[in-house]
Amino acid sequence: MDDNAVTSALAAAARRGVSVTLTMTADSDWDTAFRELAGAGVHIRLYPDNSHALYIHAKAIVADAGHPGQRVLVGSENFSVASLDYNRELGITTTDPAVVTAINTTLASDYAGAAPYSPAAAPKPAGTQASGAWCTATASVYNASDHENNVYVHSDRPDQNATASAGGYTHSYQTNGSGYALIYLNGPPPGAQITVTVGGATCTTSD
Repeated sequence: MDDNAVTSALAAAARRGVSVTLTMTADSDWDTAFRELAGAGVHIRLYPDNSHALYIHAKAIVADAGHPGQRVLVGSENFSVASLDYNRELGITTTDPAVVTAINTTLASDYAGAAPYSPAAAPKPAGTQASGAWCTATASVYNASDHENNVYVHSDRPDQNATASAGGYTHSYQTNGSGYALIYLNGPPPGAQITVTVGGATCTTSD
């Protein structure tokens, strides 16, 4: 949900009348994307993020199951900026009816067992400021030997400068139309606290 091209494509399909279902583990980092998708007509169901619930880790898409053009995509890649643009990943597409049926049955069962997403029930993001601006941030080590970090920023501040800072190092990148930015922060060692500022909002994370 941190790749705008993915969420935009799903939203556009739903607006065209395609029945789009999405099953995920709940995460406040994706609330902005969930709201956009729900507003476009995507059917979203979520599992709670705890040890007692099913954790959705599948990277799979089923299209047109049971119809002549049916197909399925399965692979290692997350549908994220890092996986789609920077990592070495693998995915295969197949029209084999047995494979499509098996994966579609599993995904349908997962969807049925999850709770419908409700924008009104979504928690208010941490990092909300008095101005109403908010952001959330997560980070991962991209290259430990060179202290290279990926900082993923979600906010309600589209098309604004987002800056990540830690240990005297800083780097900025502009958020996209949905308030998302991926900042490459080189220098801080793994585990350093990273502070992100964007459009009046401040949030922190560590990798």
